[in-house]
Amino acid sequence: MAAPVIESAEGITLTTTGLVILKEHHLFVERVLRGQLADPPRASRLMMTLNHETVHFIQCFTASIPYSFSLHLRELASQFMKDCREGHMSADLAAGYRKNFASSVAQYASPYQGLSTLDLLEAMAVTEGYRATVHSDQNTAARFRIFLERDFPEPQSEYRRAIDIVTKLLGNEAGYELTPRLCYIALNGDTPAKNFYHMVEALAVQSGGDVAKMTACDLLDRFGMTLGGALLAQFQNGVGHAYLHPVFAPFIAHLSDIGDLAAQYEFAAKPGALIRQRTPEVESMNPPLVACSGGAAVPLGIGMSWPIEQAHDYLNAAAMIGAYLRLMSGHLYAQTCQKADCPIHRSALCHAWYAKPQTIDWTECAFPKQLELHFGPEAQDLLASFGPDQDNDPDMA
Repeated sequence: MAAPVIESAEGITLTTTGLVILKEHHLFVERVLRGQLADPPRASRLMMTLNHETVHFIQCFTASIPYSFSLHLRELASQFMKDCREGHMSADLAAGYRKNFASSVAQYASPYQGLSTLDLLEAMAVTEGYRATVHSDQNTAARFRIFLERDFPEPQSEYRRAIDIVTKLLGNEAGYELTPRLCYIALNGDTPAKNFYHMVEALAVQSGGDVAKMTACDLLDRFGMTLGGALLAQFQNGVGHAYLHPVFAPFIAHLSDIGDLAAQYEFAAKPGALIRQRTPEVESMNPPLVACSGGAAVPLGIGMSWPIEQAHDYLNAAAMIGAYLRLMSGHLYAQTCQKADCPIHRSALCHAWYAKPQTIDWTECAFPKQLELHFGPEAQDLLASFGPDQDNDPDMA
């Protein structure tokens, strides 16, 4: 799976725009969010998935590596679309774009001793998605370990590799409580997986005391780091317009609702408990829209106050960047649209399009018009410029 898309069996987060896609019908999602639990096991799985993807969404604007990567890909996508609209695209230029994209993804992944950036993102989402969902009597390291062994039995799964490293060296309690904090700190440095390994090994050698209870700021102190260098501190001090992501800017502005800088840092490192409380401050950190099957999106948090035009603009932008990612990565994303006779269907350029036609003919779908608007009149022929499909990205599922 492509790096800019964090995908599980039941949910997807497009990190460039923060759009969350749930592989569940919007009517069921709406019922569950209203507390109408007609199918408790299915509803529980849905909430676990939604909370997992919410953690990924929060990572997009609180950790420097995913945030900077998102900004960079947005700029590349914008320039690529401009070249397409103006008729500048050629096979050589297309190959250059793909090479640039692959290089960016490889740098983002930064593998080290079998770990990559994705492992850290997923370890945080697994622990905090669980913490945000389960009842208090299940919110223990022992119960979490049972959940991990049941749902992710493969030892080399990206969902548990980082957790298992901490558990092996520092114990079960630390595996549950400390892993997300270590992952978050590591995701704020240039080489996340290497950073993570070095911190865990240092704690194993000279832990001293109950490391599982250390806060994110305690860990910064232990490793001689300060809050002043954190992305959150940069936001608090004000950043230039060029470094402010237009999609995430409203959520960045709401971070101060959580508390002072230390409170924000702890929330970003371990958000599960606060997500579970559903306070107004944390609700504003939810993804604004969740695209579901059935051709509809469900608004959350500040998205509930958006006018319909703003919601459509957001969803359209996410779909166009999704098309760009399809072209750049060569990854054939899952195609959930049933209109197999549509000429775009086989290419899956529309994989991130939320309003897949249900009762209308594919000729009435709005996606081709949006594709032409952003990529130009030859948009549907672009794949031919890129040659055969190939997965340029490391596995980032």
